[in-house]
Amino acid sequence: MIENLSIMKLTDEDFEGAYEVIKTTIPYAFDLCHLDDDDEVKAMINEKRDLLKQSINKDEPIFFIAKHNDKVIGTISFAPCSEDIKICTNNEITDLGEMGGLYILPEYQGKGIGSTLINYLIAYLKKQGIEEVCLESGYKQAQPKWIRKFGEPYVIAKDYWAPGLDNMVWKYKI
Repeated sequence: MIENLSIMKLTDEDFEGAYEVIKTTIPYAFDLCHLDDDDEVKAMINEKRDLLKQSINKDEPIFFIAKHNDKVIGTISFAPCSEDIKICTNNEITDLGEMGGLYILPEYQGKGIGSTLINYLIAYLKKQGIEEVCLESGYKQAQPKWIRKFGEPYVIAKDYWAPGLDNMVWKYKI
């Protein structure tokens, strides 16, 4: 585990740092999946930027950040269930909140920061009385990690993103 790690709710002061994490990790994840879609990358970055901004002034979505010393190195969010989850589950999942937005700077990956953010968010949700959440992943390199952490997916949407790129959806009881 990394020393001097702190987890906190995103504030206006840390917006730029969180946005930098998003701008770095989304293209990195696409490269790992051998995807070359600059328009999709830009759209995802802009969508996440807007969600980051929205979370500062509202209760939903909520973003927590991981900071090493004073540098933002990771994010995680909780928001209403995404359209992709609704589509992949044929609207079987519509009312669960979604755990997502887990982005860790590449040089900090594999050091337990993602697990720390997940555990922090789960503890927060538990205090809020939330008993079950959903999550999804279309990133091939992340899917085995999610399977290890949350078990077999509730649904696997074959070729959802492109041929050979499945989307996996989980339901998780807190």
